[in-house]
Amino acid sequence: MKKYLLLLSVVLLGLSPLSTSYAQIGNSDFETYGEETEEEKKKRLKKEKKDREREEKRLAKEEAKRKKTEEEAAKAASVGKETSGKKEAITKNKAENDEISWNIGYLFEGEDLDTIFVRDDRPELSFRDQETVDYYFGQALNRVNNRDHKAAEKYLNRCLKISPKDKKLLQMRANVRTEMRKYRKARKDFKTALKINPNDPTVNYNYAAALAKSGRFKTAVEHYTTAIQQRPDYLIAYQGRAAAHSMLKQYSKAIKDYDQVIELNGFFLAAFKGRGVAKSLLARYDDAVMDFSHSIELDNNDGMSYFYRGLTYNALSENRLACDDFKMAARLGVRQAQEEMREACGIENPYMNY
Repeated sequence: MKKYLLLLSVVLLGLSPLSTSYAQIGNSDFETYGEETEEEKKKRLKKEKKDREREEKRLAKEEAKRKKTEEEAAKAASVGKETSGKKEAITKNKAENDEISWNIGYLFEGEDLDTIFVRDDRPELSFRDQETVDYYFGQALNRVNNRDHKAAEKYLNRCLKISPKDKKLLQMRANVRTEMRKYRKARKDFKTALKINPNDPTVNYNYAAALAKSGRFKTAVEHYTTAIQQRPDYLIAYQGRAAAHSMLKQYSKAIKDYDQVIELNGFFLAAFKGRGVAKSLLARYDDAVMDFSHSIELDNNDGMSYFYRGLTYNALSENRLACDDFKMAARLGVRQAQEEMREACGIENPYMNY
């Protein structure tokens, strides 16, 4: 059972201690400290002059870059004036229903859950301010697509300086900060967005997903539940809550949520795989094998499905079947399968017979 719990454990970021240097006897400047010589003074002044010149060049470069960005934003605003009539004709209803999906990666092992952004009514801005926000937002999206979250955060900061109550911008910055492990700041952004509209299931889902990624599974379950109450067919909210229940060792509750996901979408591979893990942890090995087999039918290149089924066969003392699955998992790139092959099968090469 330890193997299964190990697979579901959360890997915490290790903190490296900072090294500190101390003066040592016979090797310390304090032992020969005296008045500064003329030559030393000249060297110091020369160095300080170079440092000042270097700093002035850096500041000038940053100022030029800032002016260039402002010019680009102004240019975008002037171009946008030509199409202002069309933009003003977009209805409120369309703004509420137009959705953007942005994948922020894997929140749980083997589960691909998307974070959703909804275009909402925005606070009243001048046309020029709105065009500037749109320009910076486009730059932020581009940086997100390139996984440059630091730059994306800077552009979003500029957007929110102009429009601090834009829920879409707050959600996006919160998710960017989650990716950067700035969890406290991310939570603050989500809370601000919820104050704007506490009945938005998307905000509650996004907040829950970020909480789960930072290891706050109990609070995550609460917000997943709120999102489901607000949208009863919210499939990925059920999936996220099921994974959070598993991390809290509430396996029966997890299975119920996975059942709901499968009822909504019978081809959702991650639900079969997650339900199989939960059943295995409850020693329901035969049922777990059926779920893993079904996920393999949906995608026969999913290495983790073979690996989990191999562990389950091993628990059932089906050594030959376990070894076959470990070999296949290793061929598909699952590193953990290599260790299981050595222990359970006595081989290291996944292409060798036993």
